[in-house]
Amino acid sequence: MGRRAPPVHRRPETAAGRPPDAVAIRPATAGDEGFLRQLTAQAFGHLGPYEEWVASWLRDPRVGTSLVERAGQPAGFSMLVVGRSPTGERWVGDLLVLAVAPPHRRRGLGRALLEQAIEVCMLAGCGKVERWLELSVAADNEAARRLFERAGLAAVDVPTSSYPNGQRSIRLRRALT
Repeated sequence: MGRRAPPVHRRPETAAGRPPDAVAIRPATAGDEGFLRQLTAQAFGHLGPYEEWVASWLRDPRVGTSLVERAGQPAGFSMLVVGRSPTGERWVGDLLVLAVAPPHRRRGLGRALLEQAIEVCMLAGCGKVERWLELSVAADNEAARRLFERAGLAAVDVPTSSYPNGQRSIRLRRALT
């Protein structure tokens, strides 16, 4: 497994405003790999070889993988790599994956994973170095785009790219201060 993300324990609220059963975010372990692969295939299989990418990111020590559990069961995960920009003037966190299993969606778990990624990015670097969180999202994934936009991420003026199966993607970014 790659670098472990710091544990963050949250009790996100459901859409009705009630706290769900025992929610926690923890670093993913080798024992979680089956769940990560299954959810990757389910959430991103239509976009291209995401299963291969996630498998390679799991072996990359620069990538932190976090797992969110609800009632003691895996419910979603995120993968984040943080490092200096090519010019060295800023720290950039690239959120490679954020997925929540369908039965656990709309309960604040995606938001909790995103907030944890932002927190990790804020801790990266030192002094007055700029910090950014960036990610790509499928243009037709309206739920994910709303989540990211509510967290302050905005479209970056870069050439439109696409996933291997041809779906258009949008690059989003947020400056972290």
